[in-house]
Amino acid sequence: MMNPTQVRRIPLIVATFLMPAAMAVEPLPPIDAASFKAPVRVACVGDSITQGSGAENGKSYPTQLQGLLGESWVVGNFGVSGRTLLKKGDFPYWKEAAYQKVLAFKPDVVVIMLGTNDTKPQNW
Repeated sequence: MMNPTQVRRIPLIVATFLMPAAMAVEPLPPIDAASFKAPVRVACVGDSITQGSGAENGKSYPTQLQGLLGESWVVGNFGVSGRTLLKKGDFPYWKEAAYQKVLAFKPDVVVIMLGTNDTKPQNW
């Protein structure tokens, strides 16, 4: 059990379509589920793309990811339509109840798909 002064390090996977290739980093090696207490908890954080808006029922990428990973993993969908990564954006994800739910979920892995709504003119 960690005490409150310890910092919990979690693997972070960032999915973004706005990052120039020059800023790309080397990908992390695959996550070894055996190195975590089962089930491995994956939090999918994002906007309507994560939420699954416009996708057929059960076809959001977090739902599909759960199907691919199997029973040793638990994937949580914390997508909120229209949200921005920018704290000064029109609808910052940081101010959403979903953000607190992600923290309470205590993920081992976080997949972030935010940035699409940051490109709206009002957020420039």
